Amino acid sequence: MSLCRAEWTKEAIETNLPNARCKAAYRWMLENNPTDARYLSRHKDILASEAKNRFYITTANLLLHEHGIEVAMRPYLYPREAFGDSDVGERLLRLGRMTDKQKSSVRTSFLKKCLSRCRRYAGDYMLCFLMYDIAMARALLTTVQFAKKNNLTPDRVCDSYCFF
Repeated sequence: MSLCRAEWTKEAIETNLPNARCKAAYRWMLENNPTDARYLSRHKDILASEAKNRFYITTANLLLHEHGIEVAMRPYLYPREAFGDSDVGERLLRLGRMTDKQKSSVRTSFLKKCLSRCRRYAGDYMLCFLMYDIAMARALLTTVQFAKKNNLTPDRVCDSYCFF
């Protein structure tokens, strides 16, 4: 697993947009992409906060709990909420397109984008690394939880996994 680090921009986005087209695109994203709107709202709250390390996202939170972070990082690649990869499971459950017993795959979702005609997904190496790290961290956590639940060691659970 590689080392991931993320930090919030230290300036407001809306006030630093260079022209009217950028401002219109920004407003469109707020209205049409709830995931991006959620992250932009958090960004405004962080800017208003006085907390010491408010601009940094810990690695564990980034990889395990920041669902839809790729939407906030690359809004031009994720103009709609449905394009997100790291929140695909919770989104499909919420929409009723998946049951609790079904499993979604961050890897498969992102791989489909990389193999699509839009070459920007595969060409954005930082995004590829992030999505790989998110998938690996979640797989490792699931393995540890499964092992603990079944009173096994994690190495016994994952000895047949092909992605380690």
